Amino acid sequence: MIRFTFLITNIFFFMGIANSAEYPNMIGTWEQVSIQSANSGTTDNPLPINFIHEVNPKRPTLLIIDKNEGPLFSGKRISGFASSDLAKLSGTHLLVGAFKPDGKNFIMSEDADMGIGDVSDNMMNICHATILTTQNSAACLVYKKIK
Repeated sequence: MIRFTFLITNIFFFMGIANSAEYPNMIGTWEQVSIQSANSGTTDNPLPINFIHEVNPKRPTLLIIDKNEGPLFSGKRISGFASSDLAKLSGTHLLVGAFKPDGKNFIMSEDADMGIGDVSDNMMNICHATILTTQNSAACLVYKKIK
């Protein structure tokens, strides 16, 4: 009986270890290395459609993650867009994020949009969409951790 109890305890212990995710260290500066983006106005605020396809953008956006506790992280996005390019998306915006239990995929929210992403080593992919009533933007971006 003691052996059986010991065996069961060990099985549950090792199952717990196998199912617990290791969350990546998000703290640092992440620099945008590519962007695919479609932008337009809304019914109430018509704007021309703007498609962006850039690798190694001249004005890369930065994500600066300054807090990371397990599956949760926070920081800011400093946009590489000039204010005339994408109003309300340019400038600096605060962000928060949470990882799924898999330790790879996350969801994040910031002042003007929300997105989903994944991290592998020092690379991060994020696809996001605006939550604005004045313009629509959907984009997929790749970031590289530089510090």
